[in-house]
Amino acid sequence: MSIVAVAKNLDFEHHQRDNAVQERCSNNPNPEAAKMDFERYYLDLFEILTATCKKIASGKFEPSDSEKLFELSKKGRYPSFLADLAEAFGMMLVKFEAREFQLNETIESLEEAKTKLEEYSTQLERDLKECLDENSA
Repeated sequence: MSIVAVAKNLDFEHHQRDNAVQERCSNNPNPEAAKMDFERYYLDLFEILTATCKKIASGKFEPSDSEKLFELSKKGRYPSFLADLAEAFGMMLVKFEAREFQLNETIESLEEAKTKLEEYSTQLERDLKECLDENSA
């Protein structure tokens, strides 16, 4: 089902509790035009969520993108189906960032271990050369 179809199938009266939607709809005396404003509002929210999720999926996101995502996950402020999607993507983002942090820590630890092994190997080579030089003299 397309986003437009989902938006049109929303229970208009039920979701009209949202203050922002009420304000937009109450300023328009024509009920059909008000419903179109309402639908446009939800389509705009979906577009924001979609654009934000695409940026996150590409790995090229900024803190403001995660802020948008967590704003959209507010269940009392936005429709529950949209808030649930935003919350799910937010949890994926948190898990992604945690794994990325853990991987960076592991890489740093491995690089430190590599440096120590290289130093130890260099020292062993020097000791071996010294030992061979003493035995050959």
